[in-house]
Formats: sequence, C-alpha cells, structure tokens
Amino acid sequence: MGNKNKKAKKDSKTWLYRLTMPIAGPLVYTIYGLRIIKGKKNLPKEGAAIAAGNHIHFSDPVFLYFAQKRQIRYMAKAELFKNKFLGWVCGNYGAFPVERGSADTESLSTAEQMLVDGKILGIFPEGTRSKDGKVGRGKAGVLLIAHQSGVPIYPFAVFSKKSALRIGSKYTIAFGDPVTAEELGVVTGSPREYREATRKLMNIITELQNDCREYRGLPRITADDDKKTAEKAEKKEAETGEAVGV
Repeated sequence: MGNKNKKAKKDSKTWLYRLTMPIAGPLVYTIYGLRIIKGKKNLPKEGAAIAAGNHIHFSDPVFLYFAQKRQIRYMAKAELFKNKFLGWVCGNYGAFPVERGSADTESLSTAEQMLVDGKILGIFPEGTRSKDGKVGRGKAGVLLIAHQSGVPIYPFAVFSKKSALRIGSKYTIAFGDPVTAEELGVVTGSPREYREATRKLMNIITELQNDCREYRGLPRITADDDKKTAEKAEKKEAETGEAVGV
C-alpha cells in the first residue's frame, strides 16, 4: 500500500462517539478509577496511526476511547456483529468486524483504507481477551498492516487489579513511544520476520503493563518465557499459515 500518510487528513468522529464522550468520559474516570500513567499525548494529533495493545476486558475499547482525544477505530470480532444491537453500537463507534485467526483480506483492506483516510486503527494483537490479565502471544496481522502501510505502531498496555470489571477496578493505561515495522526487524516481509517483530512488540507491551503494575503497587512480571509453548505455537504458525492472522 505504501505510506499514504504524507499529508495528514482530518479525522472526523462518529456521531455516537461525539454524543457520549462528554458524559461517559468523566464517569469512567470516577467509577472505575481510570488512570493514564504514561504517554497520554503520544498518539499524534492528526494523521494515521496504529494503536496496538493487550486485551483484558470486553470494555477495553471504551476505556481507551476516553484515555485520549482522538477516536480509535477497532477491529472487533465478527461474532459481535451477529447481534443487531451490538453490531449497531460497534459500527457507530467506528469498529468493524474481523474473522479471528485467519487472513481476513476484507478486514485487512478496511484497516488499510482507514489508515489512508488518516484515522487511528486499534488492534489487540492477542486476538482475544487474556484469561489471567497477563500479556499473551500476539498474532502478526498488526505487523503486516504496519509494514504494508508504512504507518507507525503506538503500543499501549492496560491493567486492572481485579479480574472482573467492577466499581473501583483501578483500571490503568500506559502508552509507549511509536515504533515502525522496520524498527522491529521487518525488512522483506517474510513470515519469520513478522513473527519475530510481533514477539518484540508484545515484549514492549509487557513492559508497559509492568509500569501499570508498579503504579498500582504490584511487582513487575517477566515476559512469557515458556520456551516450549512458544516453540510449539511458532511451529503451528509456520505449518498453518496463521503467522499473519488477525
């Protein structure tokens, strides 16, 4: 696709986002103890960007909507759009469906077009919510999009002291510095490069989550160091072609 972001385009917000932002934003900060501890102004004021981070709650996109001033357009699992009401809400918040665990070419095209239009694309590379709150293995679709578009990735991490979303969850967000696919090691765009670059990106996200943990008075944790699990997953990716799945 090439870098279409030479001249920033104005990013208009959806009507539902504009309607709910002034009311819901302050409530989220108050009720759930939302704190942005790092990089709140890291996302660019205009132009295309990819926001990529871990996924712990179904409401992660909602909190991230209110964590910074620009609207993020998310890839959302296709199952949500099978429910007419949820599909309507998601669509009017700027989300679009993606078939998880596959190279969904239609969704990839939609994602790339959003970047051409100067919007912020939101992706959860893990493809599903974490069961234990820790950062898991990512799928390489985010690197594929970043490499083909030439748009930088803005990593973020989310953390909550409670496994279920409740009042006083102390939901915490940290944004990192932008990084390009090339800086993560993607040169030719081979599956192996995408896998390695995705691993590096998830390590960055893990460190950002550690910053959140420290802010909430908890010890830092190490990145996933289960080599047997990692090797098994990498072998599966190589055999099934899931390396660039979203």
